Amino acid sequence: MIQNQEKITKSGQDNTGQDNICVRFAPSPTGFLHVGGARTALYNWLFARKQRGTFILRIEDTDVERSEERFWRKILEDLEWLGLNWDKGPFFQHERREIYVQKAQELVQKQKAYYCFCSPQELERQREEAARKDIPFRYDGRCLKIPAQEALERIQAGKPAAIRFRVPEAGKTEFHDLIHGKVSFDNRQLDDFIILRSNGLPTYNLAAVVDDMMMNITHIIRGDDHISNTPKQILLYQALGFPCPQFAHIPMIMGPDNTRLSKRHGAVAVGQYREAGYLPEALVNYLALLGWSYDGQQTIFSIPELIEKFDLKKVSKKAAIFDPVKLDWMNGKYIRQIDEQRYISLALAFLHKAGLVNEAVVQQPPAAVIKILLSVRDKFKKFSELPALVDFFFVDSITLTEEARSQIMASQDNLSLLKELYERLLNIEVFDEVSLEALFQDLIREKGIKMASLAQPVRAAVTGRSASPGVFLTMSLLGRERVLTRLANCLQTLGGGLRREGFVIGQEQGS
Repeated sequence: MIQNQEKITKSGQDNTGQDNICVRFAPSPTGFLHVGGARTALYNWLFARKQRGTFILRIEDTDVERSEERFWRKILEDLEWLGLNWDKGPFFQHERREIYVQKAQELVQKQKAYYCFCSPQELERQREEAARKDIPFRYDGRCLKIPAQEALERIQAGKPAAIRFRVPEAGKTEFHDLIHGKVSFDNRQLDDFIILRSNGLPTYNLAAVVDDMMMNITHIIRGDDHISNTPKQILLYQALGFPCPQFAHIPMIMGPDNTRLSKRHGAVAVGQYREAGYLPEALVNYLALLGWSYDGQQTIFSIPELIEKFDLKKVSKKAAIFDPVKLDWMNGKYIRQIDEQRYISLALAFLHKAGLVNEAVVQQPPAAVIKILLSVRDKFKKFSELPALVDFFFVDSITLTEEARSQIMASQDNLSLLKELYERLLNIEVFDEVSLEALFQDLIREKGIKMASLAQPVRAAVTGRSASPGVFLTMSLLGRERVLTRLANCLQTLGGGLRREGFVIGQEQGS
C-alpha cells in the first residue's frame, strides 16, 4: 500500500532541486483523514501537478503518545483512494529526531535559542498568575538570564531542560500570503517558544521548519488556522539561515450552521464517505470547490480540468461552507456518468455487504440482476442507499409499508382489481414487459380507469412500497411465481381471500 517510499539522509537534502516547485502534505497520525485535511492535500496536489512540481507526503508523528500506525496507514489508504498520489515519501518525523536535536543545539550555539530549566509546575504557576491578572500568558524569559556556562554545567549534570527560541524583543515579522496578502505580527506578541522539549522531542514548529528546509519545500499550502504559527516559523528559517517558502493559508471549512465542521455535521472522515458509497472523483470535485472557484458557474470538473484550472489566486479568503446536500447531488451525477462495468461492480459490492446477494452473484451477476441495478441507477445519490431501493427483488418475503398499504386501500375497488389481475396473470403465456403491458391495457379499457389506478396498487402489492422501477419491468424481473405469490399474500392480508404457499422467493434471480 505504501508507494514511492524514500528516506532523506540524516545529514541533509533529498534530490529535489530548490528551483523546482515542491509542496508537501504533512498529516499527524493521531486520527483519521478528515475533510479539512483531504482538502489541504488536494490543493497541494493540484498545485504541484499544474506546476509540474513535486508532491511530498510527510507523516508528522513526533507526538509519540497519540500517534498510531493504524492512523497513518489509513491516511495513506484514503489518499490513494482519492487518487492523490505522492511523488516522494512517506517520510516519518520520528526517524529524524537526531536532526531536530542537532538543529536546536545549533541555534543555542548561535545564541538564537537557550536552555529552559523551568519545571511544568513553575510554568503552570506563571500561567495562573497571568490568568489572575487577566493578561495573556507570555514566558517571562527568566532562563535567558542564566549564564551560558552555568546552563551547560546544569545540562552536563543531568538536569532536564527544554530549548526555547529567542524571539526578537522588538520589530515585526511580516510575510506575503498568496491568499491573504500582507500579514504582520508584532514580535512583542510572541513569547520565547519551546522548540525542543526536555524529553528530546521536537515541537511542531521546529520539526516542520527543519523538514521543509531539508526537503526544499517552496510553497506551504495549509489551513489558515496555522497563520499564528507562521511568524515563529519564519523566525526559525531566518535563524537557521534558510530562505522562507511562500505561504498560502486556505480558509477553514464550516458546517451549514457556520460553526467549525465537526462530527455533529455528519461523517467528516474520508473513510466514512467511502463506506457510504461516495465516489472518490465526486468527493475530490466537491472538496476542490470548498474555497476555490473557477468562474462561479462550472461545478463539475474532471481531474485533468481541475489540474488545468486550479489557481491559488482564486482561493477565497472567506470560510467555506460544507453542504452535504450539494455533495450528494454531485455524487449522484457522477454515479450516472461512470462506465457501466464499474457501476455494476460497486453496486454489487454494496448489495453483498447488505446480505442481499452472495459471492457467486458478485463474481458473475445474472442478466436479471444487472437489469435490476441499471433500472435504478438514477434513483439514488450514494451507493449506501441502493440496497433499500432494490431489496424486494432479493428477499423471500416483503412487508407492506404504511404508504403502500394506503395506496392499495385508497379505493374500495382495488382489491377486486388485484384479484382479477391475479386470475389473468395465471393464464398469460409470456411473462415479459410487452405482454404485461398489453394485459394491463386490456384490463383498464374494460374497467374504464387510468393506468395509474391499476399500476400503483399492483406496484405496492408486489414490492411492498410505493415507488419502484416501471411496474412492467419490475414484474418481469420478479418473475411470474413471485408476482403471483405476493399478489395472493397481499389479498389474503388485506381481506381479498387468496394465498399461495411453497414458493422460494428470490431463487429465479440467482440470489
